Amino acid sequence: MIFLRGCPRAVTSTLAAVLLLFLVVLVFRSKSLYEDFQKANRLQSYEKYMEEITELLNQAEEGADFGKSQLEKLDKVVGILENSTKKRVSA
Repeated sequence: MIFLRGCPRAVTSTLAAVLLLFLVVLVFRSKSLYEDFQKANRLQSYEKYMEEITELLNQAEEGADFGKSQLEKLDKVVGILENSTKKRVSA
C-alpha cells in the first residue's frame, strides 16, 4: 500500500485485513440482495401467471354458465315438442 509507506507493518496488515473483510461482507451482501431481487421477480411472475389463470377460469365459468342456460332452453323446447307429440298421438 503506497499511501502507508511510513506506517508500521502491523498497522498496514490490520488495515489490509479490515479492507479485505469489508470487501467479503460487501460481496456476500450483494449476493444476498441479488438473490432477494431474483425471488421478488419470480414472485411477481407467479403473481402475473395466477392473474392470467384466474381470468381464464372466469372465462371458462362464464362459458359453462352460458352453455348451461342454452341446454336448459333446449330441454324446455324438447319438453314442449314431446308434449305436443303426445297430444297429437293421443288425439
